[in-house]
Amino acid sequence: LGLGIVGDMTLRGDQVTGFGTGSPWVGFAAIMAMLIAVIVASWFTWRFVEMPALAWVRRLSKRI
Repeated sequence: LGLGIVGDMTLRGDQVTGFGTGSPWVGFAAIMAMLIAVIVASWFTWRFVEMPALAWVRRLSKRI
């Protein structure tokens, strides 16, 4: 897309690849998008994996 989201840059004298090489705002937006994606994925994991497993263990423990 030509936004310069990922590219090569120099950090402390070393060549590295990072976010926001074209504009600091693009890098900030990319990091915020990743943070939101992690929060949404962790919520889905909690809701559809952890909560059913917790309910199953509670039902199982009542029988024991």
